[in-house]
Amino acid sequence: QSRIVKLGFSGGGPAGYGLRRLLVDGSGNPKGILHHDERKGLASDRVVLVPGPENEVSTVRWIFNQFVKRRKTAVEIAAALNARGLVTEFGRPWTGECVGTILASEKYIGNSVWNRISHRLLQNRVRNPPGAFVRAD
Repeated sequence: QSRIVKLGFSGGGPAGYGLRRLLVDGSGNPKGILHHDERKGLASDRVVLVPGPENEVSTVRWIFNQFVKRRKTAVEIAAALNARGLVTEFGRPWTGECVGTILASEKYIGNSVWNRISHRLLQNRVRNPPGAFVRAD
């Protein structure tokens, strides 16, 4: 899994708001977008994150603009998104935590970071030290 992430492919998990999971074959040729709960079928296939629908991409840009240039808090941004009638990728209202997750995630600048949290069977999740992270910048 570490080798796959170092090569720039997705390490698993949801894509995130404004992003989609693109299935590519062993040669890197696109095969199609994977929808929620869809999985790749061949061991040689890989998944990369790509920009999603333009309305979601523009919303992500708006979130960063509000935070950086207008100095709005995550809670204020969430309230504004809810006032506009927008919902998260899961169809739920926005919260400060949802907005904070977007603002803190490196995937929105093109980096892939994996192994931040470990979870073994029947044990609690453990935050790994930054030196254990696997990165593809």
